[in-house]
Amino acid sequence: MIGFTELTVNVELKEPLHFQYAPEKMSHMLKKAAQIEEEKFVFSNLGKADEDGFFKKKGSFKLRSLDKVLMEDFVKALKNYEDEYFKVSFITASNKYFDKIKSIYTLNPVFLKMENELFWTFKSSGDIEKFIKLIQDDLLDKFELYFEEQVSLDEPFIKFINFKNEKPFTYIKEGKKCFGYKIYFEPKEDELSQLLAFIAVANGVGHLNEDVGGGFSNILK
Repeated sequence: MIGFTELTVNVELKEPLHFQYAPEKMSHMLKKAAQIEEEKFVFSNLGKADEDGFFKKKGSFKLRSLDKVLMEDFVKALKNYEDEYFKVSFITASNKYFDKIKSIYTLNPVFLKMENELFWTFKSSGDIEKFIKLIQDDLLDKFELYFEEQVSLDEPFIKFINFKNEKPFTYIKEGKKCFGYKIYFEPKEDELSQLLAFIAVANGVGHLNEDVGGGFSNILK
């Protein structure tokens, strides 16, 4: 049965972290703890920031992957983990198995790099069909990564999409700005479209999933 593991990781913060910068530091923590560079996981931000955009004292984030062995490694690596920014206080785990998905909304922005290395925005592109194609192509690559099988679709797997913000959100990675949008979308009902939607929830929508938690999503029943 296809499913992903979700860890809820509670941390103590050693200094305030702004929501735009926190994800990159979280990524460094995760990769350092597990000693990996794999593109097979995604994580949320630290919760709800204060009115100035900062997380202070404590935070909690969710970490997901379809790779069960990787998640077992994360549990071992994150127990008692501590660095200059974080101290892990406790971890809980749960599993989510494949089921029909009606709709999805992203909690973290969706970041999509185009051929010219610019991020897709309404200003840099504005082509909604290209936005969907970039998401779909990435999910097809993830499908092949996990299941070692190439598949294709003649039509978009998304039947409805809604952008939740007009101006892009900005996260910082390696001192550079990453621009992205929070979206709501409904996948089609055929099996492959549903599998791609499930992978989107398990591993993130779009790019930079393991770098800044790009496209971390939840299912909306």
